[in-house]
Amino acid sequence: MKSLKKLFFLTSFFCFLSCRFIDAGSFSGWNTIIFPISPKKLDVAVDKLFKEYPNYAMPDKWKNYGEDWIKQGYIRNKIFIFYFKNDPEEMYYVSLVDAGYTEHPEYVRIAIRGVETGNGYWKENKEYSDKEKKRIEDRFKNEIVSKLETHVNVKSYIQK
Repeated sequence: MKSLKKLFFLTSFFCFLSCRFIDAGSFSGWNTIIFPISPKKLDVAVDKLFKEYPNYAMPDKWKNYGEDWIKQGYIRNKIFIFYFKNDPEEMYYVSLVDAGYTEHPEYVRIAIRGVETGNGYWKENKEYSDKEKKRIEDRFKNEIVSKLETHVNVKSYIQK
């Protein structure tokens, strides 16, 4: 019986750790933006955005900060990385909030998960001042979200 309790405790403990450190929720805190479209339509819109604005694609000089990170298994499902060359130069790791869990066919929720500034470290929301958080969220809304809205002909909104 004592061994069974130990096994249950260890299993519970490791489940807790895996949820805390592997789940996409460990990279969070940014606004969740809802598009009233299917995830497939968002994929198409993002593809169009990258074709129309190739400057948002990850540059070769930063490939090791994005692609290697993706290959290490930190990203399990739908993700997008948007690069911004203008000062401050940075990349945003954006993902579907529900990816792999409860994707809904009529809407999709996305959020910034991390910001890379060229130092090999993806910073979380909590590592920024309120002023910087607002700058990042405004940049994402003005440069990416607004263009996606145009491509899918819908208005997104921030989840409250």
